[in-house]
Amino acid sequence: MSALMRRKIRNALVCNLIAGIILVVYLAAPAHADYTFSPHGYKGDQNVGNYVQDLLGAGATNNNPSIADKLGADVCQDLVSGWSEARTINYFITQANVTRNQSKIIVWGAEWHFCLEYY
Repeated sequence: MSALMRRKIRNALVCNLIAGIILVVYLAAPAHADYTFSPHGYKGDQNVGNYVQDLLGAGATNNNPSIADKLGADVCQDLVSGWSEARTINYFITQANVTRNQSKIIVWGAEWHFCLEYY
């Protein structure tokens, strides 16, 4: 399979994931939010439950570990593919309609739990 085809498939999957985030995980900013990142668990723990707790702390309303696991894997894949942290954060802001601070928690949490070489 060509690199272009893999990229198109990946983009389609990411779009579906983002639609799921918008519909299922909808991240709404709390009125008195403190976005200091204090992750659950330890660095590199590969623990989806801890990542879910991080997302809930950022305002997620759904605690589905399957969605969080896919989200974390996608963030790590973006970074492995050469995306910068800033580009990945901006991607979620524009495509998932989350705030900058929420997007930071999505990315930083994934880095902390699953792709610690980028944290």
